[in-house]
Amino acid sequence: MQTPLLPSSSTQPKAPIDKKKTLFIVFAVLLLLGILLLILWGAGVIGSSKSSSSASPTTQDVVNVESANNPSTTLSPSTTLAAVAIPASISGLVIWLDAVNGVISSSSGSLTWSDSSGNGYNATSLTTSGTLPSLNQSGINNLPCVQFYGGASASTTNPPSAMMAPVPTGAFSGGVTLFVVFQVSNGSSGSTTVVSRTVSNLPAPWDMYNTNGLIGDSNVTGAFLVGQISTSLANISSPSILVMTITTTTPTTPLMSMWINGTSVLTLTNSDTSSNNLSSYYADLATELYLGTRGDNTTTFVGLMGEVIAYNSVLSTTNLNTVQNYLASKWGISATTIY
Repeated sequence: MQTPLLPSSSTQPKAPIDKKKTLFIVFAVLLLLGILLLILWGAGVIGSSKSSSSASPTTQDVVNVESANNPSTTLSPSTTLAAVAIPASISGLVIWLDAVNGVISSSSGSLTWSDSSGNGYNATSLTTSGTLPSLNQSGINNLPCVQFYGGASASTTNPPSAMMAPVPTGAFSGGVTLFVVFQVSNGSSGSTTVVSRTVSNLPAPWDMYNTNGLIGDSNVTGAFLVGQISTSLANISSPSILVMTITTTTPTTPLMSMWINGTSVLTLTNSDTSSNNLSSYYADLATELYLGTRGDNTTTFVGLMGEVIAYNSVLSTTNLNTVQNYLASKWGISATTIY
């Protein structure tokens, strides 16, 4: 008797496919893939619109931030990227006031000019009454500036239209490099001060007004030196960049130097022929940085300030020009190279 042949596997009947179960599995897989893609995109792992946390901000990122903070301001991508990177990239930054990003007006009209250095030295109006500095949204090159109105008076109850920042004593004990974008209004009168650091009317360690640049030690009677600024500060009626350096290292080099748009206007050297050394003429004893006046309120400033940057040493020539070029590009000011 022959054994009956069993049907091959190919001929066995197939189990019916459960379509509902299959569709459920496919849907679940696609849902999981979608959730995974959303997580990766949100973390910036994929997608071109996000960058990783370690990457530098893109030019457009900076433009978006500036535009959000100042909707009425139009800035070029290259300018705003420089504004984020350059001043803070150089060591020794003490204070950085930028009117493009950081001026807040209170309900009373007084201003707070935020310090972008990270040190918290915000500048505020000297008083909450009288003619206060105000924010001019289109001051220089159509960029926001702080507007000052002068009105100096030697009185703490009626100070000029000016501001001060609480920069502590000793912040500039190693020297100074100062940059200021400013413009004096036509017809200004009196003693024009841009930025000073004094105790009352004494440089501690510096003062500037009209054609005078001073450095000194406010604790010692007569311990100061005066240099002549070749172009009076009261006559700088076009948008300009002031650069000032003060060294504490040696009396044989210029102690105080000043440039306007890259042109030298002051070179103050130690002209003292006695045995006094440089320490007799420099002491950072003030507790404030004054914008538009000095400690005794007798000097004034009528005009615009757009940016104030200060370092606690004399920067190299390369860095002087790096910061000056950043300011010139941003504020639309022509400046020659500092040598």
